[in-house]
Amino acid sequence: MGFPSGHVAVAAALATAAAPYLPRRYRRLLWVEVLLVAVARVYVGAHLPLDTLAGAALGWTIASAVHLVWGAPGGRPTLAAVRRGLTDLGLPVSTIQVMSADARGSTPFLVSDDAGRLLFAKVVGQQQRDADWLFRAWRYLFYRRSGDEAPFGTPKQLVEHEACLSLLASRAGVRTPALVTVGVLADGSGVVVYEHVRGEALGAGGAAVGDDVLDDIWHQEERLHGAHIAHRDLRRANILIDGTSKPWIIDFGFAEAAAARRILDQDTTELLASVATVAGSERTVTSARRVLSSDALSGALPLLQPLALSTATREDLRSHQGLLADLRQRLTTSLGLETEPELEPMTRIQPKTSLAILATIGVVYFVIPQAAELPKTVAALRTAQWIWLLPAVVASAATYLMAAVGTTAAAGGRVPLGRTVLAQLASSVANRVSPGGSGAVATIARYLERSGLSRAEAGSAVTLTTAAGGVVHVTALGVVAALLARQGIHAVHHVPSRSVVLLVVICVAVLAGLLFWSPAGRRKVLPKIREGAQSLRAVLHRPAQATKVFAGAVGVTFSYILALYFSLRAFGAHPSMLTVAAAYLFGSAIGSASTAPGGLGATEAAIVAGLIRLRVAEGQAITGVLTFRFITYWLPLLPGGVALRLLQRDGVL
Repeated sequence: MGFPSGHVAVAAALATAAAPYLPRRYRRLLWVEVLLVAVARVYVGAHLPLDTLAGAALGWTIASAVHLVWGAPGGRPTLAAVRRGLTDLGLPVSTIQVMSADARGSTPFLVSDDAGRLLFAKVVGQQQRDADWLFRAWRYLFYRRSGDEAPFGTPKQLVEHEACLSLLASRAGVRTPALVTVGVLADGSGVVVYEHVRGEALGAGGAAVGDDVLDDIWHQEERLHGAHIAHRDLRRANILIDGTSKPWIIDFGFAEAAAARRILDQDTTELLASVATVAGSERTVTSARRVLSSDALSGALPLLQPLALSTATREDLRSHQGLLADLRQRLTTSLGLETEPELEPMTRIQPKTSLAILATIGVVYFVIPQAAELPKTVAALRTAQWIWLLPAVVASAATYLMAAVGTTAAAGGRVPLGRTVLAQLASSVANRVSPGGSGAVATIARYLERSGLSRAEAGSAVTLTTAAGGVVHVTALGVVAALLARQGIHAVHHVPSRSVVLLVVICVAVLAGLLFWSPAGRRKVLPKIREGAQSLRAVLHRPAQATKVFAGAVGVTFSYILALYFSLRAFGAHPSMLTVAAAYLFGSAIGSASTAPGGLGATEAAIVAGLIRLRVAEGQAITGVLTFRFITYWLPLLPGGVALRLLQRDGVL
């Protein structure tokens, strides 16, 4: 086996290199052949599916780089082809030239016919349609409810769609160029022709925009939305101001009829941000309030964020620092709201989900080739020494005692230890139905509040114990890795140590980027990190309390390591405590990134992968880890349920 597949890489490179020179039918045949090569390599056992995917990506990348360096046919229609096509559509062309307009996914032409009319022709070629397909597919995968249509239309369907929406908008009273004709050129490109409107894009040339123009822009949008039509690309380039200062709305290629309320709100959001880059936030809000209803503007307010805007509008906003925040604040005040509403989540795939997917892929890649030994797993079960499970259960129970020690110390000794142990047991029940330990955190916080602490004190105590646990885990992981390296043991074989260090640095850099530059990281993750750091800083000034808090965190981690060690001994494994600690710390870190409750699935796979890499037999690793998870994850549910009922009866939960 080899990673990546060289055969698939060569096939994909040849197909990509030849594609621009071939008709669409033959391009599809080439990629069918690439698929057949990939299937054949997997079928004969020469490669894993992941190897073939990597090979296809490698071949495509290399051939694309060749096209980038040496060039390739661009697929754009020529002047002669457009002239012939328009003549066939009954528009004899006198002159024709390519325009330098801001056109996405199309090529614009300025045309004059034999009757002296000045026309605007928009041509959508197949390759431009493919680029638009990729754009829409990207938005569908990574953004929640982007509202994009399914990206499978042909160039003919795309121009017909635009012509239809343009006619509907004109019928609703929207000022938009008159449609002349729509058709298909000889090469399959779609073309739509409008009467040309002389003017400039909103804000072009730096000319001042009067209040009457701003009001008219909002009136055009009001008519558009009154007909339930969403333009879905209301950036400055698509608002044309003619010689008499009348605004025109152009380019309905992305428009949608019978649009949902949220899509209309997103239209308003785009227009608010676009107009604000020209007229400023105060005049924009004042003008919008004169024309639009409060409901229309209230719906747009949670969407006033960069991810909801077009790339062009985001580029405009970069030269107006703070404009978007000021726009939100002024709109909130104008609507009579006391506080700004929460911004709506825009991304479908959150950073934590991405990390979980990457971690799972990595674990599966390491585990599948080595751990698919069912006979070894059965043999380990047959030779089990069940007496070792008794200390494993005791170690698992100790985790709840040590967690209670840390929680009691974080609460300043204001809650009894025995009842706090019951609360920790009860939290295990909530933790089995919520991701990321959120159920346990909420349960302990509620317990502390019911025990006499204020909400702020309870939240601070929970944050402190969580932060202490994180510090202990990261520190222990670093110490264990250093000790393994000193003994010449590496979790990843056949990889130079410098490469491992580089990989770690890259992963840390990616995580830092997600935290410091992503909106979700700045809004949700960083405040929690700051709060945890402040709590740790405060408790360090009280050595006695800090010792108990960290003792509890160390006790929890060490008890879990002991439980795993005893579970492995039950099935004949004799790993060192250092090996067990490394596998547990690595696996629980991976599991914490999983969206499944308690890291179910990811944690088991990661610990097994770590043990196998550290030379524990496959069968013993699998049975030991599954038993460990049964003891520490599933077995506490019964006593946890009893503890929950007792605390509820006493009014503490």
